[in-house]
Amino acid sequence: MTHTTKRGACAVVFDDAGRVLLVKREDFRLWVLPGGGLEDGETAEAAAVRETEEETGYQIAVERYVGCYIRPDGPLGRAETYCFVGRVVGGEAIKKGPETAAVGWFEPDRLPGRFLDSNRQRLVDALAHHAEPVERILTVPLWQQWLMKMLLALRDLRNHLFRHP
Repeated sequence: MTHTTKRGACAVVFDDAGRVLLVKREDFRLWVLPGGGLEDGETAEAAAVRETEEETGYQIAVERYVGCYIRPDGPLGRAETYCFVGRVVGGEAIKKGPETAAVGWFEPDRLPGRFLDSNRQRLVDALAHHAEPVERILTVPLWQQWLMKMLLALRDLRNHLFRHP
C-alpha cells in the first residue's frame, strides 16, 4: 500500500492594526487561517496566495515563510502544511463563498472561541518572527482522528447530495 502525503498551504495575513484575517468555514463553522491543498505543479507559496483569495476575496503578497507543520497521523493520513505571512495588496472581503461562511479580522489575543489549535500554533509562530522557519510535528489524538473522519464523510455526503443534482 502506498501512502501519500497531503500537502497544503496557509497564510497568516495581518492588517496595519496587527489584526489577523480569519475565515469561518462553511462546512464545520470553525474559524481558520485561509488555506488549502496544493494543486498539481503549484508551489506552496502560490497555493497560499490562491487559497486566500478564493476563501476571503483578498489578494495577498507573501512576506515570509513561517514553516512546515507535519501531521503524521491526521484523519486523512500524513499531511504537511506550509505557512506564510502575507499582507493584503488588493481585493475586498467576500460575504459568503462555497467554502466560506464569513471573513473577519481579529486581534491575535482575542480570537473567536471556535479557532483550531493547529492554526493557533501557526499564528503564534508567525508572531514570534523566528530567525529560521520552524518545523513542527502536530499530533492528533485517536478519538479526534475518528471524529474528523466521520465529519469529513458526512460533509462529503452532504456536498454530493445537495450540490450535485
